[in-house]
Amino acid sequence: MTIPSQSDSPLLKLPSEIRNLIWHLVFSDLHVIPSRSGPQLAQDGCRACINIACSNVTTGASTSDLPSWQEVFRPLRTCKQIYNEAQHILLSSFTLHLGSPLGDPMRSIVPHLARIKDSVRRLEWRVHILGDNRVDWIASIGIIGNLFPKLEQVVIHAHMRPPDSYEKLIDGIYVALPMVRLAKREIPSTQLSIDLAYIYSGVMFESPFMGEITTEDALEEHELVLKDVIADDEFIALALAPELDIQSMIAALLRCARAHEQAWFEKLQRKRIARLREMEAAQAQLAGLVGEMDEQPGGS
Repeated sequence: MTIPSQSDSPLLKLPSEIRNLIWHLVFSDLHVIPSRSGPQLAQDGCRACINIACSNVTTGASTSDLPSWQEVFRPLRTCKQIYNEAQHILLSSFTLHLGSPLGDPMRSIVPHLARIKDSVRRLEWRVHILGDNRVDWIASIGIIGNLFPKLEQVVIHAHMRPPDSYEKLIDGIYVALPMVRLAKREIPSTQLSIDLAYIYSGVMFESPFMGEITTEDALEEHELVLKDVIADDEFIALALAPELDIQSMIAALLRCARAHEQAWFEKLQRKRIARLREMEAAQAQLAGLVGEMDEQPGGS
């Protein structure tokens, strides 16, 4: 039995324009993880990770289904011609996804990235900000610029605790601080963005005037506060100073948070009024249906 060589493949005999279209369909704009054995994107018990796994708006699939770098690169090794024609498409367009375990996040992922780190232009990093890993997170994100020297775009998916206490509110410092350092010092020419989500959800507190205030009610305004902190001149100066002054950073965070309080309460009031009107409309509709049933023959 004669096994045909790669040069006999009908695929490779197609016109170059058609082959190029095929390579783009197969290899362009892929979302990959460094390795199946490296840190996982999801953290056990994180509601935000569960929501992403159910429906990922970026990739259209579960992040648990993202292929590893080895898996997406393997087809290029089947044939020298495919490698020569398609490898630049993969290298110029893929997005690398990283997770952030506790301890030293970089130590476990660097071995998987040694061969591709100079090709990474788009990075999405999912981090979980908790009280016991704040310092580790600051240290790990600080070397992104050195690890990936050609970065063009970075998205930080910050999964945090809802700010239902003072201690949890100041978690925002440890998101804003490294973002400022990246934007102003480490990789100033790189496009940075932040996507905030909560590790758990529920009722944060109850108000006699506005009812239950949930984590969903706080998320949008919380993200606006963090973005204001990242753009705040005083906070920027503190973040770039040689010595960390956490207390002054907290003061800047609280100042930005207070600036949003009035708008947030007004938004909550409007939402509360809308909910009450919806309930009243539903009750009126139900009462109308009951009245119609009573008017029918045989109704009681």
